[in-house]
Formats: sequence, C-alpha cells, structure tokens
Amino acid sequence: MVDIVTPLGDKDSSVGHPKILNANRHLIITDEVAKDLGFPFTWSDLRVFMNHDHRVGWYLQQLIKLYAWKVIPDLSDPYLVLDADTRFLREIEMQQNGKLLFTEAGEWHEPYFEHMQRLHPSLVKVQRASGVAHHMPFSHKILSSLFDLVEEFHQEEFWVSFMRLLDPKHKEGSGASEYEIVFNYTQIAFPDMFELRRLEPKVDIVSNHWYNE
Repeated sequence: MVDIVTPLGDKDSSVGHPKILNANRHLIITDEVAKDLGFPFTWSDLRVFMNHDHRVGWYLQQLIKLYAWKVIPDLSDPYLVLDADTRFLREIEMQQNGKLLFTEAGEWHEPYFEHMQRLHPSLVKVQRASGVAHHMPFSHKILSSLFDLVEEFHQEEFWVSFMRLLDPKHKEGSGASEYEIVFNYTQIAFPDMFELRRLEPKVDIVSNHWYNE
C-alpha cells in the first residue's frame, strides 16, 4: 500500500483525485500542517534566501515532498508525491516487479540541471527524458542516500543547500526541480530500482496548472 503526499499552496484551488492502485492514505500538506508535523523549515525560513515573497511557496512544496519520509510517521516506502493540480484518469500503478515506475516527461529547463550540479558534481542529467511529470514514487532509501551525498559535500542540511544554491537569475522563476533531482539521481546511483514508462496526457493523466488559467 502506498501513501500519497500532496503539498497544497495558496494558489491551488483543488486536489487531484489519486486513482492509484494499492493507494493507502492521501496526505494533504499545507504550510501550517508542515509546521505541526515538525518539518525542519518554514515558509519564513525559505523566505530568507529570496528577494521577495514570489515563489517561496513553490520551493516550500518541493522540499515538503523531499522531506516527507523523514517527518511523517509510518509513511509508506515508497510514497507517491502528487501535485495538487494533477489528476489520473484511470487507475495507475506506481510499482511493478519491485521497481519504481517513473513517468517520462518532455520538459527541458537548463537551470534545473545547473542547480543539481551545484548540489553535487555527480548530479548530471542522464538522458533526454525529463522527470517533471507532476507525480513520482519516492523511495526512502534513495532520498536518504541523496541527502547524505549533498550534506557531506556541503556540510549543512540538505534544504539549506537546496535554497542557498539557487541561481539568483532564476530563483524568482524556476530555479530548481525536486523531480529532476530524484529522477536523475536514481538513474545514477540506483539504476536497478526503477523503470521508465509513458502516460498519455488527457488519456491517463491531466495537469491543470494555475498559471495556465
């Protein structure tokens, strides 16, 4: 059984219906809920790294996804991170034959990859496919290894490096992607733990982003 983690921000008007086979709990995490659960950062902590309020919440929701395994009691391993504006149109598997199923996407945004390499020189883009599919199963083992790698390299908590290393030219826009970090690190360090698959937009999945409305 897989738990589903969905961060919910001020601009999210609804929450996607999971439609996940073998789904267990669906945990909706707002900034206030994150504080109550004891996440090691708050909106105000992240605001310190920004020039103004714009996009603070966007980085907060990324870090909530990445830290859920460390904070939420009895969270399934793996757990599914699911964007609030994303809906599945049929029942979808997130694991098969003991492997995580990563959905192939087509996005390419160079600042994401530059940010990854600042986190650690080994974090490079592995293939043309993107991991920004607005959902992804996250493994505790993979995230723990990723955190150890970055924290040993920078000698500070992962979330601090994540925010500190945002490019000033891009941080008020789209300066980092949790999906690309996990997608590429898994392929580099745990290639036997995942399989890549395609889902068809408007057939299998749909994302209604607030900025397109």
